[in-house]
Amino acid sequence: MRRFGLLSSVLLFTSVAGSAFAAGVAPLAPQFVSVGGRDAVVYYTDGPAGYEVVVTFAANQPDDGASMRSVTTLLPGQQATLSLGGDVNTKPATLTLRRDGDSLVVIPPGMQTASAR
Repeated sequence: MRRFGLLSSVLLFTSVAGSAFAAGVAPLAPQFVSVGGRDAVVYYTDGPAGYEVVVTFAANQPDDGASMRSVTTLLPGQQATLSLGGDVNTKPATLTLRRDGDSLVVIPPGMQTASAR
């Protein structure tokens, strides 16, 4: 039931806020990514301290129902990297969030290059 509620909220939010555009993410427009087997929603608000970026990882495998939320503030030129570990023999999956001027760029694990890490 809790997962259904989260999914319903995300779908409602998507229909109200719109979708992400190719150059980056618009304010309050969710971008959906998969990181290390976890589904995540990324969005931001433009506040006086910078872009407040929120990443919410859904309550799916491998954590058996534990959702996770991260909030970070980015100024122009800054970036943050979130890393999700897996089993002992697997490299962590990373999600990079970068603020390029007035745009937030979300770089999921499969699209990262050495310069983005």
